[in-house]
Amino acid sequence: MISRKYKCIFKLLFVVLLMLVLIILYSLQNNDDKFTFDSFNNVTGSPYKIIPNTVHYIIFGSSSLNFISFLSVVSAIKVQQGNIWIHCDCDELSGHYWSLIMSLSSLSRVPVKVSSMRRPTHVYGQPLSSVYHSSDVARIQVLMESGGVYLDTDMVVLQPLDKFLHYEMVVGWPYKEYFGNQIMIGHPKARFLQKYLESYRRYLPREWYYNGGQVPTEQILMRSPHQVVHPEQFRHSVYQVW
Repeated sequence: MISRKYKCIFKLLFVVLLMLVLIILYSLQNNDDKFTFDSFNNVTGSPYKIIPNTVHYIIFGSSSLNFISFLSVVSAIKVQQGNIWIHCDCDELSGHYWSLIMSLSSLSRVPVKVSSMRRPTHVYGQPLSSVYHSSDVARIQVLMESGGVYLDTDMVVLQPLDKFLHYEMVVGWPYKEYFGNQIMIGHPKARFLQKYLESYRRYLPREWYYNGGQVPTEQILMRSPHQVVHPEQFRHSVYQVW
């Protein structure tokens, strides 16, 4: 029989340990809120993964997948094998291709989920002129919220993207061209994402890729190419289906 004295000691130790755990958890959360990439090296990256292995898609104006988007999601399931979130302005997806995706998700044990998201209609008080510009803004917001890999629905993953999860931010930037926001890989606190969104304060609604590609290339990437991102051409990792 354990005496009352030892029971009291055990209870006291349990309370102390519980308090220590709570203090540690609070400290970790507080440090995460203060974390910045000010001294991070985007040339060498981190020795461990700092970006979550989560693939994000955005679909506005439709509640189903077409054949091209079906191929893209299948490639993410089979090759990247991370969590997959499809953000759409609907409650759920349906249709033949979606049923196939659900079956493949179950068989491969790769989670594919739908996240209901309002289509952005304004950016810094300025009305967005098209669903395409809404998607441009939404993809920045999604990565700033949770981080991960953003893919357009016509992008096919050919090789695992895990090696890029060791950097603050990775973007596709072909030589002497504007960077492509069709694929972006980033940490929620990546400096590029904040600068990218801020650049929309001067939004030109009639220009197709001015805010989406020209401005971030000229005003962010060209001024500090390795300071805020790890530039990549993605030649062998992804493919755009036209």
